[in-house]
Amino acid sequence: MHKQGVKYMMNIIAGNLQQSINKVRYQLPEELLKEVDKDLADSLTVEAVVEKFMLLVPQQREMIEKILDLLLAGEAIEVQQLNQQSY
Repeated sequence: MHKQGVKYMMNIIAGNLQQSINKVRYQLPEELLKEVDKDLADSLTVEAVVEKFMLLVPQQREMIEKILDLLLAGEAIEVQQLNQQSY
């Protein structure tokens, strides 16, 4: 019950934030609105990645961190799926 209450409350807060954002967005010049939309899309992408990252077990998070470190160092990474399943 408690989880549903928190989820419900967070949905209300998210809805209120979205209404506030929309009020501001529609007052912006078109050029600035395009920049804002791009920045919001970028931040939402990062947020989605973080949410998925937090669902991983510690060993998986460490592996992802190592892969990121290698990519940032300029290394090429090859990904191979070992247990392929048909969907």
